[in-house]
Amino acid sequence: MIWGSIFGGFSDRDPPLRAEKQCKLHSPTFIYLTMNNVLCLAAAVFLTSLLTGCGSSGPSQETLDERQLRPLVILFGQYIGTHNGRCPANEQDFRSFAESRKDILTRFNTDLEGVFKSKRDQQPYKVYYGLPAGYDGLIAHEQQGANGKRLVGYSIGQVNVVSDEEFQKLKLPGK
Repeated sequence: MIWGSIFGGFSDRDPPLRAEKQCKLHSPTFIYLTMNNVLCLAAAVFLTSLLTGCGSSGPSQETLDERQLRPLVILFGQYIGTHNGRCPANEQDFRSFAESRKDILTRFNTDLEGVFKSKRDQQPYKVYYGLPAGYDGLIAHEQQGANGKRLVGYSIGQVNVVSDEEFQKLKLPGK
C-alpha cells in the first residue's frame, strides 16, 4: 500500500481503509494531508523566493523614465473624463485643471511645472490640445528625449519609451 505510506503515514501491514473512512474531512489522515500540503507549499514558496529574489536591485531605468510623463497623461485622462470626452482646448485650460488636482501632484511628488517639463531633456513636453472628442492616440511626447529615446504618452494612460527611429514612425496628431 504505497499510497497509504506516502499520504497517510501507513505501512504495508496496516489494513486498507474502507471507502467511508477515506473521505471523512476530520479524519487524522485528512488533517495530516492538509498539514503536509501546507508545509510543502511553504517550502516551495520559500525556495522560489530564494531563487528569484536575487534579481535586479530596483525598478529599471525605463520604468523610472516612464514615471516622469505619467502625471501629465493621468491628468489629461481625468480632464477628458470630467469634460464629457473633450480634450483640453489649450495649455491654459489644461494647466488650470491640473493645478486643481493637487492629489495627483502629491502622489507623483511633483509640482505643476514638473508635470509639463521633461527632466530628461529639460524641455517642455509637446502636448497636443484641441483634439476631437473620443480621440484615443498619442497626446504628448518629449521634444528631444535622452540617449536616443523619447517618452510618449497616450490618451488611454499608457506611457512608453521609444527609440528615435520608432518615434519617426508614430502617427502624430495633425499629420
